[in-house]
Amino acid sequence: MKVLFLDVDGVLNSYTLIHKVHTDKHAMDKELWREEHVDKLAVRRLNKILELTGASVVVSSTWRKIHSLHELRVILQRRGFKYPERVIDVTPELWRDDAGNRLYRGHEIQAWLDGFPKDVTSFVILDDDADMVHLMPMLVKTSMETGLLDEHVDAAVAILNRGEKASV
Repeated sequence: MKVLFLDVDGVLNSYTLIHKVHTDKHAMDKELWREEHVDKLAVRRLNKILELTGASVVVSSTWRKIHSLHELRVILQRRGFKYPERVIDVTPELWRDDAGNRLYRGHEIQAWLDGFPKDVTSFVILDDDADMVHLMPMLVKTSMETGLLDEHVDAAVAILNRGEKASV
């Protein structure tokens, strides 16, 4: 099974899109997790990754703390996502380990991988942050300025399909 760990802010949206929706920065900061903040063009790019890889999606975004898994599927679908049934889970929320050390998003992704009963053959992380600790080689880093671009699609597909022969 191939898995794409999905952040939303900085991947499926950008400052450019959010500023089109909100001209008042204070209002924007208070209402960041809204459906209209998901960029339809970025969702088309996400669709392309899934079309080319057959991957399933696990939401690692802060949006998982605000919206249920069902709500996330509905939001994505309303914004043009073709594969809501492939959004299979969210990562756990972890703050500190037993020794009191701060945990990062990479730790949450690793915890999900460790607890998933099926065989994960490859995975990629789409995120605009670099808090992936030991999972950095699997990160395709986007930017809050631009969100998901074609070059990120190509990189994510290459990671997910690594080791497979290209069909001609």
